[in-house]
Amino acid sequence: METQTQNVDTIAPGASKSGEIVSHDAKPVAAQPAPQAAFTPNPNASMAENMIQMALHSGADLDRLQQLIDMRDREEAKSAKKAYRRAVAQARAEVGNIIKTKENNHTRSKYADLETILAAVVPALSRYGLSIYYRPFPAQQQNHQGLTMVMCHEDGYEEEMSDEFPLDAAGTGGKTNKTAIQAKGSTMSYGARYLLRLGFALSSGEDDDGNGGRNQQAQMVPPEKMAELQALIEKTGTRPESILGRYNIQSLEQLQPAAFKQVMDTLNKRVN
Repeated sequence: METQTQNVDTIAPGASKSGEIVSHDAKPVAAQPAPQAAFTPNPNASMAENMIQMALHSGADLDRLQQLIDMRDREEAKSAKKAYRRAVAQARAEVGNIIKTKENNHTRSKYADLETILAAVVPALSRYGLSIYYRPFPAQQQNHQGLTMVMCHEDGYEEEMSDEFPLDAAGTGGKTNKTAIQAKGSTMSYGARYLLRLGFALSSGEDDDGNGGRNQQAQMVPPEKMAELQALIEKTGTRPESILGRYNIQSLEQLQPAAFKQVMDTLNKRVN
């Protein structure tokens, strides 16, 4: 029997059928990551906030991020304080003087009670993002009541004013005419009115529930002049605290006319 032999193509190791050498040691090439998109600042954000986002985008370390966050917080606090003082000046310009509507039968004189003052002040405060609240505290002086008024702005800045008031337990003759709770309530009401008028520089003439102070009517700087002072303070970069400390007052609105003129003259020289 004749044996038939089948021709088989012999392929050398490491070669293809076409004769090309094929390397079995070749490794697959890893896919390259797409390039990172450039950071785009947010036009509605502050410069400090954009710097924080840019640092996060570029993978900054924690120390650098903390520095940027601290810087942002300082800027926001400074901005909030400026907004607060501007709002107080604007609201004060709308209020004007308070009308005295209550009669003190013992002294036959009139005074503005807390309800009247709040009715005149609160709408103006609200229009400019301001609000107030009161917080009592134990007085260090005997037979006194402590009270703090806090005025807040919607941007987060607030200022406090505190004082201690003698308990209003007796009438003009010195004879006790109130229960303990009545005396405390009367004192708190007077204290709230006193702090609001002092902190917001309100004038209704004398106001001691019609008692005393008749020759001590407050001399007020007109609201439009206070607005000019606020503009100069911002323009010159003056710290309002330096003015408050110099004249021993707690708000710019408490400046007396003579002191107001001195401050304006000083700031105008810095501009010129």
